[in-house]
Amino acid sequence: MKILITGATGFIGSTIAQALHESGHEIVVLTRNVDAAKKKIPFLAEAYFWDWKKGAPPLEAFQGVDGIINLAGQNIASSRWNDSLKKEIFDSRVYGTKNLVSTIKELSMKPKFFIQASAIGFYGHRDSETLHETSPHGNGFLA
Repeated sequence: MKILITGATGFIGSTIAQALHESGHEIVVLTRNVDAAKKKIPFLAEAYFWDWKKGAPPLEAFQGVDGIINLAGQNIASSRWNDSLKKEIFDSRVYGTKNLVSTIKELSMKPKFFIQASAIGFYGHRDSETLHETSPHGNGFLA
C-alpha cells in the first residue's frame, strides 16, 4: 500500500513510518522541511512541503495513496507552555486537520482509510486504570 503520513518526522511518526516500510508499504510524507524528512526517513518514496498555516496540502501528494495517517501537530515538549504555545498546539491540530480533510474531499479517488492521532493526554493520568474509547476525558489542557 501507499501510505501518506503527516508528522512522520516526530517520535511516533518516524517509528510508524519505519514499521510500515519494513512491512513493504510505500511511504509518502507531508512535511514543513522536506530535506530534514529525507534525512530522517531515507526510505521515503516521496516528500512534499506542507505548512498547515498556509492552507491545504498539495493535491499531487495524494496521487495513488491508499491511506492517510495524520500525526501532525506542534511538539508539546518543545518548550514551556504559555498562552501563545498552547494556541499553536491547539491550532496546529484543529486547523491542520481541517486543511488536510478539505483536500481529501477534493480527491476523485478517496483513500481507503484515515487515521488521526493527536493527543497523548486525552484521558489524563489514570495510574493503572484500563481505558477504552468510551472512557471519559481527563482534565487540563491536553485533555
